[in-house]
Amino acid sequence: MRKKKMQQKRKDRLPDFFQEVMWSYDVQKISINSAKKEILVNTLNYGQWHHLEWLVRRWGKKEIVEILKEIPESELRPPALALAKVLFKIHKLPYALRSDKIRS
Repeated sequence: MRKKKMQQKRKDRLPDFFQEVMWSYDVQKISINSAKKEILVNTLNYGQWHHLEWLVRRWGKKEIVEILKEIPESELRPPALALAKVLFKIHKLPYALRSDKIRS
């Protein structure tokens, strides 16, 4: 029983190589299911190809597109935004000023 819980915890966390992308978080403690937006934003903005490949294998493209639809484009750096639009075939993301709520 205890071994099963340990395996479940491992499945719910990021691999250690994500520490370079998630430098302000403890990757041993962050849940990949409850912090999807933060993980995706940091991966697109600061990650390398192997980080993005891991997320696509873990969540799938459809899930990533759904997460992206909730992220204001102002949270992504221009090169990361361009990459996300090409890779995931997204034409428009919500836009929000830093002081505004998301508006479509």
